[in-house]
Amino acid sequence: MARSPSKLRRERARRSQSPFLLLSLALIKKHHSKIQYKGSWLMCDKVRILFVDDEPNILSGLQRMLRVNRDIWTVYFATGGQEALNVLAETPVDIVVSDMRMPGMNGMELLKEVSERYPDVIRFALSGQASKDMVLDSIGAVHQYLAKPCDVDVLKNAISQISSLRHLVSDKALRSRLTSRQAVPSIPAMYDRLLDELLSPEVTIDNIAEIVSHDLGMSARVLQLVSSAFMAEAVYTLQPAEATVFLGADVIREILPSGRAFSLPVKNLLTPSEMSEIIQHSLAVANCAKAIAVCENVDKDTVKQAYVAGLFHDIGKQILPEEFPNEWTAWRELSTCEDFKALEMEQKHFGLTHAEVGAYLMGLWGLSDPVIEAIAFHHNPAGSKAGEFTPLLAVHVADTMANKILSGTFGDSAMEIDEAYLEEVHLGKRLETWVETCRESLNKETANV
Repeated sequence: MARSPSKLRRERARRSQSPFLLLSLALIKKHHSKIQYKGSWLMCDKVRILFVDDEPNILSGLQRMLRVNRDIWTVYFATGGQEALNVLAETPVDIVVSDMRMPGMNGMELLKEVSERYPDVIRFALSGQASKDMVLDSIGAVHQYLAKPCDVDVLKNAISQISSLRHLVSDKALRSRLTSRQAVPSIPAMYDRLLDELLSPEVTIDNIAEIVSHDLGMSARVLQLVSSAFMAEAVYTLQPAEATVFLGADVIREILPSGRAFSLPVKNLLTPSEMSEIIQHSLAVANCAKAIAVCENVDKDTVKQAYVAGLFHDIGKQILPEEFPNEWTAWRELSTCEDFKALEMEQKHFGLTHAEVGAYLMGLWGLSDPVIEAIAFHHNPAGSKAGEFTPLLAVHVADTMANKILSGTFGDSAMEIDEAYLEEVHLGKRLETWVETCRESLNKETANV
């Protein structure tokens, strides 16, 4: 499986000789729709789902089990890849769930075709026999993997969670581009460091993990791979460094040159220093959120979810410039104003904020509900309707404190902790402890700079 050193050397040569690829992005008409809430998460409209499997008895079983969902789902069935494409050509579909091993056109070939023809369609792979090679080859074509046989409740939950994300990004053109996005841009210097490490005769998985964990794009990818392909039920307990170690050096070496797993910015709209600022802030928030969770004596999974949510809470800031290049330029010019309010200006210029963009993409890639909730509502925890301590509250406090103490180009020092909401969920008395915990963590961050 290991990628040959010659291919990695060609990739390094390409990086040293070629400028970043330029991509012309059409401007889209922006609008913002109201989000409805039910419990602690989003309500979803009726969803159109296409199930593909070459075994008719499996499709019949699905039809019976999903009958109770007919008020919220419209389901279609196909017994092969070509039949599925025929259905898609005639019927609008939101989600495709396909078996991977089928005669003729297999599931991987089908989902690749769907990703090219219908980029706004969300794609699940359903298989109990997917090899690691098949999984790696399908990066970019598959959003999430589900084990086969799949418990009906697991299937329903996965579809409900991912379909509800549509309300975070109301503009269909933007949602289509985000759904078709194969990677989150990496910091060029970190990409080069990883390439050099993989070419080094003294390469170690610990060094690789350290590099990956300091880059949002790489971290998001390894968590997606682990969650949707190799260890579906354990993703909630893994941090990026742990996920990298689990995957191993050979897997990282295999996927790096493909351009589908890790990518570079398609436009130089964010400078290297700005990208570094985002990751440094994200790491600070992740460490603060983790420390707050530890203070609350929650279980280890919740502590790790708080860290991951803190790490990815601003990942949308690396995506917005590529999706809105012209608006981004105008936004950036305004960011130097003394009374600049970052979140309000994002809403005004882009029609949504980095929070919705980041939550949509990370939810699409299979991160857990508590992590997605924290990313989506880290500026507005009351919007989640959560009634107890969750990673969201840890990230909200950590982000606000980091913005005030370590504020830079992308910070918003005007943001305030929602003390009224903390009182509402009976956690107001914990705020002083959390703030002090953040100060201690941030002071360590500052001392280590």
